[in-house]
Amino acid sequence: MIDLHALKPTYLLCVILALGALAGCEEQPEAESPQPSSTSPADQAAIEDLSRVGTAVAAQSADLKLEFLGAKNGIDPAQAAASGESWSLYHLSFAAAQPSELQLSGNVHSQTLSPENQARQERWQKVVCTPELSDVMRAHQIDLVYATFGKADMPIAQCQ
Repeated sequence: MIDLHALKPTYLLCVILALGALAGCEEQPEAESPQPSSTSPADQAAIEDLSRVGTAVAAQSADLKLEFLGAKNGIDPAQAAASGESWSLYHLSFAAAQPSELQLSGNVHSQTLSPENQARQERWQKVVCTPELSDVMRAHQIDLVYATFGKADMPIAQCQ
């Protein structure tokens, strides 16, 4: 397993961008599937609280016309337990009717974002990484939440 705490933020962002690119390959965003029945009560409580935050983010971002699709644990709890890892990662998924205001342009896979793309990335980060999300992360001891919307050429928020 990868130790997230040992990674530099730039490398971590690259990993998350790659994960987002893989997750965004579908033509249309799909609603998150329900968590498996083996989800622990603590995990389910975290998902419920993250879902409330995601719904609030969508409601407070009327200009972006966001739709919150769901929250899920980004780590298989069984694998984490087997490996002895103690960090937690969750994913928030959004769709947007008009994502062009945040859509990345040019070489989106470059290690350095263009100034325009950096501004879009920062805006998305501010939209998602709210004080309410920080409170939920502290309450559930969540190390990292990443939030995506649309296809792979959309920014990904990395909330720590």
